Amino acid sequence: MEDPSFHINGIKIINDILSYFYLGLVIMCFILALGNRPQGSKWGYTGAFIGFALITIYMTVRTISLPSSSIFLGLTLVFHTTVCGVLARDQGNRKHRSHPESTNQVH
Repeated sequence: MEDPSFHINGIKIINDILSYFYLGLVIMCFILALGNRPQGSKWGYTGAFIGFALITIYMTVRTISLPSSSIFLGLTLVFHTTVCGVLARDQGNRKHRSHPESTNQVH
């Protein structure tokens, strides 16, 4: 996603923020687990659960969008290569047919 070919500005900043947020959630869960009763930390665990869910949704959307954009880019390149190749071949055939001295006709 951070590759310039995707044309997404600022994605590195978003990814860094989410990485630190994830690390913070893991540390928070570790600290909450040091307590005696999980019932007392109900809101902390619920917040961590929601945070992990949001990060998972973000990663799932990006996991789906990366191959689809790569496939689209690949198909576009294949299409352009094929069309340019056909057009170049067609132009070459037209030039070849337009010059009568290039044909091997016996008079």
